[in-house]
Amino acid sequence: MAAETTVARENGVQPINALGGQNRGRSMKTSYGLEFRLQDKEYLDRLEGYDKVVARTHLANSGKIITHPNGEPIDNEYDLDEIYGIIKRQRR
Repeated sequence: MAAETTVARENGVQPINALGGQNRGRSMKTSYGLEFRLQDKEYLDRLEGYDKVVARTHLANSGKIITHPNGEPIDNEYDLDEIYGIIKRQRR
């Protein structure tokens, strides 16, 4: 896992262990198998730069921060369209 952490840091991704093991969001999947997690707004304090901007957008649109399993906020519009729909259906 040490090599994974090094590669992740070089790519600007914050892996779970770099976040103090606090990537506890609920794990879910899209219809095409993309795994994601829903994080509470407190997760925002763990993010910086572009990731923080993306996370703020998630909060504004859905009330949750949507991340990959490694803790990086998802910024793909196609993925987010489906995920926002999943969140909306769950609230009904």
